[in-house]
Amino acid sequence: MAEEASDKQEEATSKRTRSPNFPLINLEKALDRAKQVYERDKNHYVPIVLLHERWKYQKMTGLLLQMVAALKAYGLAEDTGSGTKRQVRISEVGRKIILKTPGAEQLLRECAMRPRIFAHLWEKYRDEGGVPADKGIIKHYLVFEHEPPFNEDSVDACIASFSETIAFAGIGDSDKAYTQGGVEVPEEDMPIRTEQKERTPQTVLEKSKGKVKTFTFPFTGGNTVTLQMPHPIESSDFKALMDLLKACEPLFVSASSEEDKSDG
Repeated sequence: MAEEASDKQEEATSKRTRSPNFPLINLEKALDRAKQVYERDKNHYVPIVLLHERWKYQKMTGLLLQMVAALKAYGLAEDTGSGTKRQVRISEVGRKIILKTPGAEQLLRECAMRPRIFAHLWEKYRDEGGVPADKGIIKHYLVFEHEPPFNEDSVDACIASFSETIAFAGIGDSDKAYTQGGVEVPEEDMPIRTEQKERTPQTVLEKSKGKVKTFTFPFTGGNTVTLQMPHPIESSDFKALMDLLKACEPLFVSASSEEDKSDG
């Protein structure tokens, strides 16, 4: 019976292809993006095709859409339309926070708890005495106990975004009144899929006229990393790739290496 149960668990794990949705960036970074839009456009709707030019992202790439998704998830922005006709503007809540109107700090805390998974984690650990200092406890819960379970490839990025967001918003373990269940990050705003059998984050680069080539680079310790991509590509495509890798750093960098940096 034990072996049968183990087989079923392995089968369920193999079928799991992605984690629940969460904002890829923390609230502080999302607010910085919102400020950039508001300072230039106030509360006017901005075509999303203009944002990719201002933020130096390739047109309609996964990273651009996830930046917009994060602003929406935190309640800092709202949108209308779809595809290339989609437009984005800063919400009234976002405007009040940016202008630091009376009550802005309270609104910031409410924005931190708008993503559903963040609201869930904070309420869970608040009732258990506070968010654990050991992120391994949160990771174990999300991977093995949360329904639906998180994929191990993306869970660290979620924990980092959550931890940085509540710290930035100044939410303490005794705070009680900031959540109302949270909101789900829209599926259409989450183009990156982190799959169990494919550990490389995917983005959308515009088609190149060149052929696909494979590049292998040496790493320390005798390891190598392989990159497969069209060749040659435009400089804007390369910039989009670099931005994506930087944003996905929590998926690649181990907690121990970050601790080594802080010790140094």
